[in-house]
Amino acid sequence: MYPLPIKPQRYSWRPLFLAGAFCLCLCCGLLGASYALADDPVLAPEALGSLSGTVTDEQGVPLPGIEAIIYQNSHGGWEFLRSLTTDINGLYKAAILRTGIYHIGFRDPQQRYATVYYGQVVTVADATDIAIAGNDVTGINAQLAIGGRISGTVRFTGTLKTYDCSAGCIPVTVLHKTGAQWRAVATVGLSRTGTYSITALMAGVYRLCTNFYRAPYYDLLQECYDNIASGVDNAQDITVAAGQIITDVNFTLGDGADLATIGGRVTSATGVPLAGVTVSVIRWPDSDTSVVGETQTDALGFYQMSGLPVGDYVVGAQDRQGPYIGQYYNNSNRYEFADRIRVGADEKRFDVDLNLALGGQITGTIFVADQLPTTRGSVEIIGEGDETVQRHIFTGVDSRTSTYNSGGLQPGIYRVIANVALDTQTYLSGYYGGISYAQAMTVAVLPGEIKRNIDVTVGLATSFDGVIEGQVTGYSIPQSNIQVTLYPDEYYNPNPYAFFHTFTDDLGHYEIGGLADGAYLINFSDPAGTYAITQNYHFSIINSQTMSNVNIALQHGGAISGHVTRRDGKPVSNVQVDIQYTPKFEFDPMIFIPPQITDITGAYTAKGLPPGGYRVCFTDSTLFSRDASICYSPPGPSPWPYYVPNVAVTAGVETKGIDMVFGSAGPGRLYFPQIAR
Repeated sequence: MYPLPIKPQRYSWRPLFLAGAFCLCLCCGLLGASYALADDPVLAPEALGSLSGTVTDEQGVPLPGIEAIIYQNSHGGWEFLRSLTTDINGLYKAAILRTGIYHIGFRDPQQRYATVYYGQVVTVADATDIAIAGNDVTGINAQLAIGGRISGTVRFTGTLKTYDCSAGCIPVTVLHKTGAQWRAVATVGLSRTGTYSITALMAGVYRLCTNFYRAPYYDLLQECYDNIASGVDNAQDITVAAGQIITDVNFTLGDGADLATIGGRVTSATGVPLAGVTVSVIRWPDSDTSVVGETQTDALGFYQMSGLPVGDYVVGAQDRQGPYIGQYYNNSNRYEFADRIRVGADEKRFDVDLNLALGGQITGTIFVADQLPTTRGSVEIIGEGDETVQRHIFTGVDSRTSTYNSGGLQPGIYRVIANVALDTQTYLSGYYGGISYAQAMTVAVLPGEIKRNIDVTVGLATSFDGVIEGQVTGYSIPQSNIQVTLYPDEYYNPNPYAFFHTFTDDLGHYEIGGLADGAYLINFSDPAGTYAITQNYHFSIINSQTMSNVNIALQHGGAISGHVTRRDGKPVSNVQVDIQYTPKFEFDPMIFIPPQITDITGAYTAKGLPPGGYRVCFTDSTLFSRDASICYSPPGPSPWPYYVPNVAVTAGVETKGIDMVFGSAGPGRLYFPQIAR
């Protein structure tokens, strides 16, 4: 094969002429821009400055290779801006600094010398301000002493368990006091063997603390040296001299420290001790976490919950498999009306007794076309009558035996509905003793009575004529324009997709028809945000029946609001804000909160939230990686939504300032150089 001949090139003068014309226009534009910039102070380039100095040891010997780390103030905190390294003469210079206030620290990468901040202080927050406004600031010098070291181990004992993670999940923080405030100096993780070492410490007085999440409820605990869980103010001082090595500063987590204990006895109304009752301890006011722990009463009805940090708590008791009616201390059937129990450091309260009234039980078997066992299912017990009777009680179905047991029922009249999921697409529902709610047999429950053999058979149906209708009121006044949203009742799916919604009319009425037989969830929300979103109402359609008078009384809700910005303070729009309700108990119904989107100012507001605790997370697919998400968790964000503290919401109150900072600061304004004529 022969090579192809090379085609002669022809050059046109037109592209060259156009390129020259473009350059001429650009130069003219630059000249014009230079005069505009000079005449308009708003458009004038920002004056840039610098700072420089020398780093030596205490004898004045220059220290090469020391990091000079510059910080700038952002959103009330000092954030890393840049770092430099001293030369052979101990000199450093940070050029091209924009107008502002800066702090600077000096760190030895070899950890031989103590880390110090300008002004010879221990923390960046306490450093001396350095003002830059187009000037060259010199003489920002530092003297480094040999650093001290604190080391030790962290061990677990007793019944304490943490969630499964690497050893780095347990941080150890050293703190130094400035005025009345203890500030964090450094934080390190544990090694695989449970050891830690904090180096490069200036001479001074310190205290050490560790934070960890305690399973199974993931409540955040802090324990400080030596065996103090009541706060850093009560911890033991550790005095470090220059170059001193202090060892065996050890933590033993789970031995109680000075944590509090709540205990008592659960009895019947007649004083009979109740064994096997579940007692839950819940933090109040739900701003940090929900259930702190659960335990069971012993054979004599006694319970004890240890390891409680200083604070306020609510205690509740549930007889999940027995006939006694659950309640909160002291004689309340609602969490918000329960007595608060305040405990201090190392306090032991053994007088929190609960007396449970005798209720009833309903038990039975769920059949699917006369076959056993069912796979996944639940039973809904619907009470009738006044407000003293529970309206909706949910209990699970044992997948091994297809049986259910609903205990602790208040005396009253009930109907029983069974919902079964054969797979992710096939849902079956049925009523006890009938083919519809209206035709279902009622079950009368008396104190101490066990209603057995309340069996339900579920089957398929192909019609699409089911209806649900009712009225929505707010404090007895009919409410119009309330959104009514329908979801499939998908088991083990906490966030099903809504497939239909409508709005109430002027009289507060709503009606949804054309429903196939099956299990559903219905949810009520106020677009204006005045009333709280309701918990999901579970119902089933059998044989195309009409479910009438499914009436809802709305209560006032609260709100959460905030802003999303970048680190330079610029707002970030179109960020999705997900607000997740945190149930107090494992089987509490979920509440679906629609996601919010930030506006052009970076603001968002979620209204109509029922009182309680919420986790707030932010997602912006344009930052870091696709669908990057972080959650609100003072003092810094966290990517783990299940391990962050709750944001407390109160009826009629807007919880403000739930803000988030995304990404790094964008580039400043760039200018062409001014060109002299």
